[in-house]
Amino acid sequence: MVDRKEPQWPPFNPFVRHPTTILGKAKMLLFGVILVPIRLTGAVCTLTCCLVWANLCSLGCDTSRPYSPGRRRLLLGGCRVFSRILLFFYGFVWIREKYEITDPQKRAKQPYPSVVVCNHLGFAELLYLVFSDGCCFVSKDTNRALPFIGKISEVLQSIFVDRGEGGRPEGAANNGNTSTHSTSSGTEGRSTTD
Repeated sequence: MVDRKEPQWPPFNPFVRHPTTILGKAKMLLFGVILVPIRLTGAVCTLTCCLVWANLCSLGCDTSRPYSPGRRRLLLGGCRVFSRILLFFYGFVWIREKYEITDPQKRAKQPYPSVVVCNHLGFAELLYLVFSDGCCFVSKDTNRALPFIGKISEVLQSIFVDRGEGGRPEGAANNGNTSTHSTSSGTEGRSTTD
């Protein structure tokens, strides 16, 4: 007989599906039945609250014009709180941040970037940037039609880009956004400083 050894798995490899034990499958079933509805309900309620907050903060003002500093601070303060709560419901309980400059006083003296360019695949990266930096985004114009996210993006004065034919960005859609605040550019389009 040939003596077969069990394959040695690395401690963590997201591209390999490890065999699951019966106990592991029971845990997934039990926690899936309990936690998924709670997390889904919490995420939808948080998005609804964020939408209501965004609508209240933009009540009576033209969203195509720059907000007053007080209104912008109020709007972003609430959106930051709701973004963090939403990240919690997505499973990001603790977010560890690393800095190149470890001294907080030296870091505070550094100039704050006016443009943050990032490549993102989902909404978790965008939620984190709203939470940490309070910035708006360059986004493709079709995102305006998304429930919750579209209206919140408009109120946050995101810059919408019409990709045009062939997937090439043609320029910002005519939303009249001329404000000077932090902008984040993801894979949806290109950004320059205002």
